[in-house]
Amino acid sequence: DLLRAEDLFEYLGTKLPHFMMPRYIEFIASLPRTPTEKVIKTGLRQQGVGPDSWDSVAAGYIVKASGIVRSEKAQVG
Repeated sequence: DLLRAEDLFEYLGTKLPHFMMPRYIEFIASLPRTPTEKVIKTGLRQQGVGPDSWDSVAAGYIVKASGIVRSEKAQVG
């Protein structure tokens, strides 16, 4: 079983406050690292949102302080 972005997003909704919820989720094989094994965060930022990124808004999720809501439009389509 592979982890789906939607499943991860819904799980994070039970663990994180609404303002910390990610809009985009992308699974990558490995993180860019320095020779001392620290994560190169600027490398991740430069990559940005790609075509393989999952977008919670495009998927119809609305994050509110009261919880995650799936829009009616997304549930139908």
